[in-house]
Amino acid sequence: MYEQSSSAEPRWPEHFQPDVVRHAFRHAGKLSSYCLALEAWRRGLDVTLFAPNATALEVTDGETTRRFDRSRSDLITNQAQRIVDNKRETTDWLRAHNVPVPDSQVFDSASDFGSVLKTAQRFGFPVVLKPVRGSRGRGVLSHIENSEDLQAAYSHLRDEFDRKPLLLERHHFGHDYRVYVVGDQYIAACKRIPANVIGDGTSTVAELIEIKNSKRRLNPFLSGATIKVDYEVKNKIYAAGYTLGSILPSGEHLPLRSKANASAGGDVEDVTDALPARIRQAAIAAVQAVPGLPAAGVDILWDSNPATAESNDFVVIEMNSRAHIGVNMYPTSGRGQDVPKAIIDSYFPRNPRPSGQHFANLIFDLKSINDLLSNGTAQSVTLYPPAEHGFPIRRIYTLNTTKFISRRFVNQIYRMARKFSIVCDVTTSNGSSWMTLGAGDTASLNDFLASFTHISGEVPQQSSSTAGPLQASSRVPQS
Repeated sequence: MYEQSSSAEPRWPEHFQPDVVRHAFRHAGKLSSYCLALEAWRRGLDVTLFAPNATALEVTDGETTRRFDRSRSDLITNQAQRIVDNKRETTDWLRAHNVPVPDSQVFDSASDFGSVLKTAQRFGFPVVLKPVRGSRGRGVLSHIENSEDLQAAYSHLRDEFDRKPLLLERHHFGHDYRVYVVGDQYIAACKRIPANVIGDGTSTVAELIEIKNSKRRLNPFLSGATIKVDYEVKNKIYAAGYTLGSILPSGEHLPLRSKANASAGGDVEDVTDALPARIRQAAIAAVQAVPGLPAAGVDILWDSNPATAESNDFVVIEMNSRAHIGVNMYPTSGRGQDVPKAIIDSYFPRNPRPSGQHFANLIFDLKSINDLLSNGTAQSVTLYPPAEHGFPIRRIYTLNTTKFISRRFVNQIYRMARKFSIVCDVTTSNGSSWMTLGAGDTASLNDFLASFTHISGEVPQQSSSTAGPLQASSRVPQS
């Protein structure tokens, strides 16, 4: 089942715009961790990031301490993690708690194809075959229509997954949805649409793919998930009667893949406000059905037009305790949801997000921290919380002095900035120098500027440029 994605421009969370999270692009796990760390740090909570890649973090207010592995908190029990990591166990638990799930059967490495075929015939074609354990849609073969295709799929997966157990499911028609739940709270939902292009009447299929990929590269979550022209994509194009060089008629929808995974080039449409209440409640019930599961991404297939009134119009197919929250934050259409706020609100309700627009682009230096952790210099880095005022006064000043060739002089400026509780970043590029400043009030800013003029003999000129994200830590002087 294919659906054309909306052409409406997306709106992403105000506190996590692309320029704020740019150092976490192309890495979905790091994006989740950075957004959670940033949200907690802005609230004045103590945040520690751990080696080797800053995807593990600890957040504490001095009384409550929580550890996160990407989006998964340490409140998850071993039992809950075991259940959601195993698709068969997940299905059994949900079925026992009256959450709609597909009919399914596990086959181990000793099973012969005859028993698989017999079960498929009992379910009725089409069916789905996939590994019992896995993520990101790897190895999931859906819409298997007949015994010949099933035998080919079974042989392929047994070889690819080293004869590990496989799960056969009745195929459920419908669109693919990811619902994010924290505790008993419905937070977000998105529809995942298989990779596709829409004709404009002038561009070739190859050009349409590149146009779409250029937009995806600007998306913090999808920047590393462009549409790759592989065997499946070429087959889809040829099956539709086109080639990569064909000009697609205006408005024509050309599907490029069967699976709806965003990681394979699929589109993401936010449907948080549109999802029916019964499906929201089913997602919450799914999380609560697994003891010790504090939060999860719940994957649902929903057919809004079932064949008969008696047909079950949705099923829960999987759950992910370490879901990539970026899929709900950065859709290709619709309004992205502020999932980091919901998560930190849940664990630290006594520490609300600070008010003030200027907090939305207050950041810490993820790149430098990641370098320290990845090269073995440090096993962990604890961040100093930013000043409570959040440096609401932001200015950029252009500089003309030639003294900025000297590192010694730059270090003198950084030391002076700390003296006045000013955030300062001096940048030199292509023969020009400028200074980005953040202050709690105009008095401290003016005092700093007066001292700067005293030691440099120059009056800085305020630039008309708008200050972007402010790194709320003065640069450390270097030798």
